[in-house]
Amino acid sequence: MVAHIRIGIVDIGSNAIRFLITETNGLEHRTLESHRLAVRLGQNVFQSGWLTEPAMAATVEAFQKFRGSCDRHHVSKTRAIATAAMRAAKNSTELIERVRDASQFEIDVISGEQEAQLLKLGTETKVDLSKGRSLLVDVGGGSVEVVIVDKGSLQSTASYPLGALRILEQFRDTAPDQFVDRVRTHLKQHLQLDLSTQADRYVAVGGNIECLADLISGTTGSESCSIADLKRQITSLAKLTTDDRITQQGLRPDRADAIVPAGLAYLHLAQLANVTSVHVPRTGIKEGLIAETSGLTSKSD
Repeated sequence: MVAHIRIGIVDIGSNAIRFLITETNGLEHRTLESHRLAVRLGQNVFQSGWLTEPAMAATVEAFQKFRGSCDRHHVSKTRAIATAAMRAAKNSTELIERVRDASQFEIDVISGEQEAQLLKLGTETKVDLSKGRSLLVDVGGGSVEVVIVDKGSLQSTASYPLGALRILEQFRDTAPDQFVDRVRTHLKQHLQLDLSTQADRYVAVGGNIECLADLISGTTGSESCSIADLKRQITSLAKLTTDDRITQQGLRPDRADAIVPAGLAYLHLAQLANVTSVHVPRTGIKEGLIAETSGLTSKSD
């Protein structure tokens, strides 16, 4: 019988901090506790290069609660990673030390390439990548991770500093009626894709693409949509103010502003890959962390 262990995972993104306690054998997981905290570490970082004191204090407080949850559930392994915002922050070391002192969590600031590797590992828990050519994309708050997998083997990874919060900051003074066109032009200039052959599947992960798929289908948990529908949905949202997206579409405030630039990045890569649909498997880096941290399943590549 394969042993089960309990692990605690923290993913410190630019837009939110995600915490998960799961009982796993490396292949199957049972979630015991899960939280998403809208601590926008990247918002000030992408403006000034510095983490603010309120954001750091909120992060330390969150980690103290995470430690209490881990102790209560008798967690045997923990892992905390940080991505684009912490990579860019000039004072990230201070936050790492404060979190360590307050909660005994050691934050690992991973590279964009490591983030892309975890994306592949997490995607494999839901999608069979062993056949054909797969394009995997995760648009976060600070960066865009792109992975190409050929018959199960990792062919290439790339990380671009073009996440939704970065785009919002870069074009924050742009007139609303010019925003989409300017972002599209920027993506065309800076987000390239080198596919030697046609992709057999386009797999997109992340909260924004999941929300877009739900809006398109009118149901929660939709796992695919056409690129044509994706384009129509993004165009429709772009015509609304952020407040209107909250009141009319029911979006969270921290999703309502980021969803359009994130959607434009997903759409741009779909068009470069010349695909007609996108698979949204509701998995991602957290699941990659579970597989890696558990030590109960071997890493491919």
